[in-house]
Amino acid sequence: MDILKTAVFAACAAGIISSLLTSAAPGGSEKAILRLMIGSAVIIVLIKPLSGFGTGDILNLTENIGSLGAEQQSDFSDFDIRAAQISVRLELEKLMREQGIDFSKTVISCSKDEYDVISIDSAEITVQSSADRDRLTDLAQQQEWRVPLTVKVADTDETGLYQGSDR
Repeated sequence: MDILKTAVFAACAAGIISSLLTSAAPGGSEKAILRLMIGSAVIIVLIKPLSGFGTGDILNLTENIGSLGAEQQSDFSDFDIRAAQISVRLELEKLMREQGIDFSKTVISCSKDEYDVISIDSAEITVQSSADRDRLTDLAQQQEWRVPLTVKVADTDETGLYQGSDR
């Protein structure tokens, strides 16, 4: 369902942006070329959430059209990692709210490998009580999370650790 939401949001955003760019473009042959380029970008935006077509693939396509500097490519990579961290954090916080776990801070660490695959390296969550810590580590074990989890109790030195499953 999240993939569908992402695809619809991306389609709407791409449509709005492409309409604005097309209406602001000068007339003549330049406008036709701009519409072709915008149409290609909209198609890529529509296909990306529904397939394994990643940002790295888009960068490879754009390198053939015009070269991007290493700094710009790094910005795309950082954006993907940050988006993954936010997405995972929001899902975790939603799950904790549903389970009645009182938390104050959630930190997710992600990285990207040489194949542009984003992985979650660790999660650190600060909860309000030892009972919340125990419930969260039990939840991680029941659901066999594959991510190392550190659960800290606010205003104390108490920590619960879950190393992640080997599924």
